[in-house]
Amino acid sequence: MSRDLLPALALLEGRLHECGAPIAAAFRPGLDAEAIREALVAEGLAAHDDVVAWWSWHDGAEVDAPVVESGPGMFWRGENMLVGPWHMPTLADALRTRRWNLELEWSEPDLLPASWLPVAMTDGAGELCADTAAAGPAPLHILDHETLWERSAPQFESLAEFATLLVRVLDEGLVVPDAMDPRARMVDFPRLPRDLRRLGTW
Repeated sequence: MSRDLLPALALLEGRLHECGAPIAAAFRPGLDAEAIREALVAEGLAAHDDVVAWWSWHDGAEVDAPVVESGPGMFWRGENMLVGPWHMPTLADALRTRRWNLELEWSEPDLLPASWLPVAMTDGAGELCADTAAAGPAPLHILDHETLWERSAPQFESLAEFATLLVRVLDEGLVVPDAMDPRARMVDFPRLPRDLRRLGTW
């Protein structure tokens, strides 16, 4: 696991509390680390320490919505928005979505690596996937069905970097109320400096 991940997650949670983001009060308890490892291995994934730490921190958030039992995605609510456009899925959401992606007719190993697991999702614009096969910190890649054939470098080098950049936009006030739920915060893309634009575009 990246040595910076746990401190970065603690900082992020503190900032979300400070700004009154609804997810701060809706976070679900983290899952038992061994249970996460068993679930990942059962799906044919490596139990990468970063991914285990992510869902040991919190298993997504409680939302006023039905439980999704099939298909991809999750219900989009302010309560599961970290900083828009990013929502935090439960481990069950992530594994179900991965299964659905792999079952699509266009899926090919060189297009969609089986080691990718969504750790954050957007409302229809793509998923942020950790590469669970990585030897070091798990790099995060964008899985966007419209650009899957245009494979690019990782969007973030690790979950620690992702969390740190979310803290930075909150600290620097580079956020606005989310259009669907003004209690939540969305990155203010026009004001983002160049090095932060990858939080909202790919």
